[in-house]
Amino acid sequence: TMVILLSDNGGLNGVTDSAPWRGGKGMLYEGGIRTPLYVQGPGFSPREITTPVQAFDLFPTLVEVGGGILPPDRTIDGLSLLPMLRGESADRGPLYWHFPAYLEGRDRESREPDRRFRTTPCGAIRDGNWKLIEYFEDGEVELYDLASDRGEQRNVAALQPRQAKMLQEQLVEWRNRLDAPLPKPKVIPTKQSNEQSKGS
Repeated sequence: TMVILLSDNGGLNGVTDSAPWRGGKGMLYEGGIRTPLYVQGPGFSPREITTPVQAFDLFPTLVEVGGGILPPDRTIDGLSLLPMLRGESADRGPLYWHFPAYLEGRDRESREPDRRFRTTPCGAIRDGNWKLIEYFEDGEVELYDLASDRGEQRNVAALQPRQAKMLQEQLVEWRNRLDAPLPKPKVIPTKQSNEQSKGS
């Protein structure tokens, strides 16, 4: 028997405090996506693993633990954590997030605190200590070095343009590979177009 405890997102600001991480539930800042994960099971010695992983890594992990085979007819967007749980060194590789929607709830730690949205459509990638967030409305990116700025207070995209470009290209390639949906501008019919459609 394996026991796994985790949360799907960080704490809700105003109810919990995610400090020193910025943001909370519904944001792609660390306070919204960083949560503890506890795993206990036979053959796993107690240890602390600091390598960041994602919840959907649990599916291939459990398949491997059970001796199963991953379905070959689909992309499995996760990696088995079994080597890490056994104490072996493992490189999880980049982590990705995709949030193509609007989430209401004004928050002082959001990208635009004056707007009524905690989050606007965006995606993120973390590779090592580098973290990039891309906003779909205007294409702006934010780049953070989590090793020196774990609270994501200093956007260094302008100071590290090559790093920002490389991570953004990786993020776009990942979205394309998974055929991830992106928001599209809403077409609002005008009075003139309605009259034209009636005439035709």
